Amino acid sequence: MKRKLVLLALVSMSVFTGCSSSTSSRSTDKLISEELVAEPQKEDKESEPTSEEDIEDVSAVDKFVELYNENAESPITDLIDIDIQDKSSGYYRTEFRTYAYNDAIAKHGIAGENVSMDLIQYSHGFRIYVLADSYEELQKVLRLTIKIYDPTIMDDTIQSEIYEKIDFVGSGVSFYINDVTGYYEILNRETGSCSVMLDSSPAVFIE
Repeated sequence: MKRKLVLLALVSMSVFTGCSSSTSSRSTDKLISEELVAEPQKEDKESEPTSEEDIEDVSAVDKFVELYNENAESPITDLIDIDIQDKSSGYYRTEFRTYAYNDAIAKHGIAGENVSMDLIQYSHGFRIYVLADSYEELQKVLRLTIKIYDPTIMDDTIQSEIYEKIDFVGSGVSFYINDVTGYYEILNRETGSCSVMLDSSPAVFIE
């Protein structure tokens, strides 16, 4: 009788242990399964850094237009790409035949009703040709452009080195202020139309 009781007790313990082990195993499996679902999947491939080809370079022409339009009463609009070395384009000038203007970036635009501009980024600098219906219109463009070229140039310097020379000489006035050079001429004395060339070498405003 005692032997039967002992045997029965052993069987009961075995069954209880098996059930407990099975329950524990199922709980552990469920927990692991939930953790796997909750854990975010890692990328197999890390994001590659942006290459230089993906970064679009900003030309001096675009940068100048941006700076000019931020401060101008009449912003530069209607920009078109131009080929300054094509003699039939209407934008060709004798100086463009030189090597410095090969592969130049050039655009033509207008600034209000009475002013047009040719903007040119060449091998070692930046150049602008401005045509205006009047000297007063030209002065507005001239002052702002010089300030963009070199913000250290003061209004008094512009007055003495450019405006006073133009008032005294009239047409055909060359001027030099720091790294900025220019040339002013009257195109038509009857109508008052005039032009100015401004050159900055290097184009410091793009740096």
